Amino acid sequence: MSAPDSQQRYRVLATGLLVSAGFFLLLGAVAWLSAEGRPLGDADARIARWMPPERPGVHTFFSVVTHLGNWPAVLTGASGVGVLLWRRGRRAWALAAVASAAGAGLLDEAIKRVFLRPRPPAPYLSASGYAFPSGHATLALAFYGLCAWLALRSRLPRGWKVVAVAGSILLVLVVGASRVYLSAHWLSDVLGGYATGAAWLSLCVTALRLTAVKRS
Repeated sequence: MSAPDSQQRYRVLATGLLVSAGFFLLLGAVAWLSAEGRPLGDADARIARWMPPERPGVHTFFSVVTHLGNWPAVLTGASGVGVLLWRRGRRAWALAAVASAAGAGLLDEAIKRVFLRPRPPAPYLSASGYAFPSGHATLALAFYGLCAWLALRSRLPRGWKVVAVAGSILLVLVVGASRVYLSAHWLSDVLGGYATGAAWLSLCVTALRLTAVKRS
């Protein structure tokens, strides 16, 4: 490998690690701010009190949409995308798609065992485990975010790229909102999940960029 290639790899790696570290620091800040008596903690309590009564149509919508961020659905989607990309010769992209979901799920479980935060009382859905960070938010941002990045790097027409990115952003936001509406998580759990998912997404993208430098 030439010296310029080595320097480029170091820059890509350093940038990716710094971005990921920044999101992990954001995760820590969200956790600190969400303690009782602090701004996010107060916001969590206010939102829980403000939450409107259950409305059949809205409840049904969020009950369906929330499954787009659960472990089986995201891992199944990632596996399907991975198989499609593998068959098209995009093997690094295929592995990254699966890693974005599998790694995000494992990372979420590990962080949950650090904070051990209980879930909100009386959730509409049967939810087990700890609350912080939200696994649905983590998985959604990591996987759908990677899909958006892959779409931008692909040869798709510009219009389809816009649709892919906008759709990914919408999915991530709606999945997060569903967790709060269904009382499965506090708002700060979802924000923590976004930070965790973004940190993992940064590492996945960094790995892909390093692979691209190596090929060139």
